[in-house]
Amino acid sequence: MPTKASGVGRLASGVLVAVGCAWGEDSLWTPVVDFGHDTVVDLGGYVTAPLHWSGGQWALAGGVGVAIGASIAFEDQHVKEEAQSNRSDRRDRLAGIFNPLGTVASVGVLGIGWGVGEAVGDPRGRQFARDGLEATIIASGIITPLLKATAGRSRPSDVESDHWKFLSHNQSFPSGHTTQAFALASVAARTYDDQPLVGGVAFALAAGVGWARIDGNHHYLGDTLAGAAIGTSVGWFVVGQNRERRAGAVGVQPVAAADRVGVLWTF
Repeated sequence: MPTKASGVGRLASGVLVAVGCAWGEDSLWTPVVDFGHDTVVDLGGYVTAPLHWSGGQWALAGGVGVAIGASIAFEDQHVKEEAQSNRSDRRDRLAGIFNPLGTVASVGVLGIGWGVGEAVGDPRGRQFARDGLEATIIASGIITPLLKATAGRSRPSDVESDHWKFLSHNQSFPSGHTTQAFALASVAARTYDDQPLVGGVAFALAAGVGWARIDGNHHYLGDTLAGAAIGTSVGWFVVGQNRERRAGAVGVQPVAAADRVGVLWTF
């Protein structure tokens, strides 16, 4: 049976092919190969980034870690019980609106962002789609699934008591939906950092996804906090890396061939 993760992967593969087609028939696979290379490099850069952190960055990461640990130790069960005691059909319908934003539907948002950018002549639409797809692969396709398999935390709906079993099929920690929602929210916020409303709306929707996972008894609070931290940090990191690449690659180059004359715009 296909999983939700595999659905995202298949759609992401389709987007990669579309990306190649969009760059022109003479170099169909060049952008796809470049994208794959950048993704691998950025994955390695993200994983090894703590080796180069400043004191302030370590303090921030430590604070986030303490918050997640405190939630797991002291708040997860309480929040679970509170959420389920207040659960209603109306809340479930609202959760049903938010949930798709953390799975395949979120990849569709990248296509919409690309289309809107092309329509209004804003290259950031293409950048958002490209960076969002890379953040999706790194955060939702690699890091969170590996942590899920390693941590082996039972879902709140599986058993009455919370338990962890190393390298098991338990998939609660961290939340994949929340990882994905916050990854795209972070990419949107940093891509359009001159428009705070964009980031505000994106993070509000991502928070709604985290709430929906708790309301549906799919995840504990600590799971969603961890997913939010992973998604946000990966998205922010990816945009930063690609900004540096674009800053060093922007240019206009004349192109002449037997059947065409024009310019090549790189970014």
